[in-house]
Amino acid sequence: MKSRLASLYPSLSRLLLQEVRLVVGQHPVALASDRRIVCPEISSAEHLKSLVKYACDGSVYTALDKMAAGFIPCENGVRMGLAGEFVVKDGKLYSVRQIGALVIRFAHEIKGCSDGLPLAKVLQSGLLVVSPPGGGKTTFLRDVARRIALSGVNVVVLDERGELSGGSTGGRYSMDLGGGMVVGGAPKRLVCEGVVRALNPKVVVTDELAGEDVPMLADLSRSGVVVVASMHARWRKAIPQDVLRHFGVVVTLSDVPKAGSVVEVWYG
Repeated sequence: MKSRLASLYPSLSRLLLQEVRLVVGQHPVALASDRRIVCPEISSAEHLKSLVKYACDGSVYTALDKMAAGFIPCENGVRMGLAGEFVVKDGKLYSVRQIGALVIRFAHEIKGCSDGLPLAKVLQSGLLVVSPPGGGKTTFLRDVARRIALSGVNVVVLDERGELSGGSTGGRYSMDLGGGMVVGGAPKRLVCEGVVRALNPKVVVTDELAGEDVPMLADLSRSGVVVVASMHARWRKAIPQDVLRHFGVVVTLSDVPKAGSVVEVWYG
């Protein structure tokens, strides 16, 4: 994705990108090494269409289900969010009439970013990582999953959109999860029961819990499986009690002064 962006916007080629925001008729804005950079080029509708087509392997229609979740997963953990006019038919996304803006976020590994968190407590009572969007949840969660797997504990990562693993090529994942098993490409709620029965996990790791995932949490807890997960929230007190009761450790992160800043570590 970075090479494709650089072909349209040469000023981006020299940057270590974290996020790029593209709006038709506006200058691209890039976050790189915690700096905000306004690029000299101007984004056109054709530029955005080209990037979406590239992300969808040539066919936007094949990615409509993924767009319904808010973004298109790309290679190496890159995520592309879309804004514009969508066409709905029979209660489902049918096509995209006009794309007005894109937000492209690049995944990064920061090994050791969770080292201050004792694994023994996590393995005893589970972990929930919370932050607003862009606060570093996925990076932190990925490092915890890697540490658990390297400790010899059987861990399964439910990676619905390839955010934690970065996706695979020939069965090899672009992100280091310490050798943990990955179940990807399917809604976590649909594969959870089969994972517990067939893969014998001691720990299940999954990203971005939503309200409809609460029954899955209850099923995993009843099965004796420890859950390590993340959720969008500004602070611990905003987490619904039916979610919070499944976790004995809650880490709150912020993007101030930079993504991944630890605000609170709570032990229940």
